[in-house]
Amino acid sequence: VEAGVVPRLVSILAEDPAEYPVAAAAQTIRNLAHERTGAAAASAAGAIPALAEVASRGAGCEAAWRAGAALAQIADWRENWGEIHGTPAAAALAALAGHSGRLHLPPGLLEGMGTSGAEAGHVSCGRA
Repeated sequence: VEAGVVPRLVSILAEDPAEYPVAAAAQTIRNLAHERTGAAAASAAGAIPALAEVASRGAGCEAAWRAGAALAQIADWRENWGEIHGTPAAAALAALAGHSGRLHLPPGLLEGMGTSGAEAGHVSCGRA
């Protein structure tokens, strides 16, 4: 985090059309977000909307699962919930969480938001 890698990882999420680099960037953001400083750096660098876009690609895409896991990890720090509530990030998380037990969200994150697993997202790994 101190080396300033998070903005570059976010740019990979937003700019790279290939699934592997996007999945790797999302996984790295998830790993960094295990610490509060990493989650804060990800949020400040615009990772939440970028991860939401990747997560919305749907359950058939490994990069989407990695992005969803990164969003869930960022959401482990409650101060980030305001940036997730009522946004495409919430819909993407709800869709992935409703698809299987593979994605674990902090209790209460999506309560009262009117989102459900019915928002299936895209089924392709390509850009929407």
